[in-house]
Amino acid sequence: MLRDRGAEDLRVRAAVVALAPGHPYLRLPIQFATSLRSRILDAGLMTKLELDEAIVECEKVAGDPQTTGVTFVVTQVWDASRSKPDRGFTAGALSRAILRVQLQIVSIASGMFPI
Repeated sequence: MLRDRGAEDLRVRAAVVALAPGHPYLRLPIQFATSLRSRILDAGLMTKLELDEAIVECEKVAGDPQTTGVTFVVTQVWDASRSKPDRGFTAGALSRAILRVQLQIVSIASGMFPI
């Protein structure tokens, strides 16, 4: 994808971020289950009671002050041949920052992407 746009010297950095107790991302499974509720029930993956109980249990775990977690893999990809020493937030830096965010979204959605 980036090579098709003229990237020459691709660099990739991936990280998993540790989530402290109370971090909003600890509730992601609850949000996913809630938003996919009808699909889960329609597919017969769980009964309504099972799903409700699972969500309540997840709420308990996410709300526990002892619970920590990790994120999905956050991936950054950039063209090092176009990077210059940092002299402030230039239009080029802004473009690279936007591209990194877009690629992070792609990596979240698909788990992988062509570079």
